[in-house]
Amino acid sequence: KLLKETERIKQSGWLVSVAKGSAAIGRTFENALGLSESDFEVPDYNCLIEIKTKSIRDDGLYKYITLFSATPDNTFFEIKRIVNFYGYPNKKDKNLKVFNMEFYANHVKITQRFVYKLIIDRNNEKLVLNIYDNFTGQLIENKISWSFDMLKTKLYRKFKYMLYVKAERKYVHNKVYFRYTKSRMFVLKDFEHFLAAIENGHIKIAFKIGAYTWGHKYGNIKDHGTSFGINEDYLEEIFEPFDLVIQPIISLGPSFCQIKTTT
Repeated sequence: KLLKETERIKQSGWLVSVAKGSAAIGRTFENALGLSESDFEVPDYNCLIEIKTKSIRDDGLYKYITLFSATPDNTFFEIKRIVNFYGYPNKKDKNLKVFNMEFYANHVKITQRFVYKLIIDRNNEKLVLNIYDNFTGQLIENKISWSFDMLKTKLYRKFKYMLYVKAERKYVHNKVYFRYTKSRMFVLKDFEHFLAAIENGHIKIAFKIGAYTWGHKYGNIKDHGTSFGINEDYLEEIFEPFDLVIQPIISLGPSFCQIKTTT
C-alpha cells in the first residue's frame, strides 16, 4: 500500500509545502500520505516503516540522512559535563560555551587544545569518544560513550524498514513546492553492518549543543541532540534494497500503533 501511495504522490507533480524549515520536505510528503505529525520514537508508517526524504541537489552537499539521536549513556548529565570541559565560546556571547562538532571513526578531529577519536570497543560493547591532549598526545579521558545495547535498540526500533524519497524544490511567489521523483525501499541488515559503517567513516556523530543567549533561560544549555547520520552514497552498507514479496502477516501481539490507537 505504501509503495502504491508513493507512486501516486510522485505522479501528482508539484505539491505546495505544508510546513517551513528543514522539516518541510518530509512533512509535505507525510501529509500527502495522510499521516499526522508524531513525536513518538517509532517508524512513521504503521509503526513499521521509517520514511526519510531529502532534496535533490547538484552541488554534492546535503548528503547525510539522520538515523536517530542518541545522547551518550555512560552517565547522567553528560551533555552538561561535555560543554563545561570541552565547549568553546558562543559567537554571539563569548561568556557562554557551546559544542557543535562532528566526529568520524576513520580520522581524528583536532582543535587547538584537544584531539578527538571515535573508537569501537567491541570487548566492552560500546562506542567511545577518546579525547587526547593536542600538545602532549596524552589520553585525557575515554568516558564519553554509547552502549551497544542502547544503539541497537535505537536502530532496530526505527529502521527495520526504510522508504527513502528524494524531491525537487522550487519557489513560486514566495511559496515552496516539492516534486517527489525518486523513491526506494530498504530493509536493515544487522547491527554489525551498522558498526562497520561507523568504522569506515560513512556514519558520523554530530553534537549540536548551543546555549540560550536571551530571556529567562539565558546561559542554559540548548541541546539540539546528538545525531547519528549516514552518507546516502553508502546506504547499502547497512540496508538491502527491498523487493516487495507478498507474504502472510504473522501476528506478534498488539503493536505500539494498536495500543496508541485504542488509548
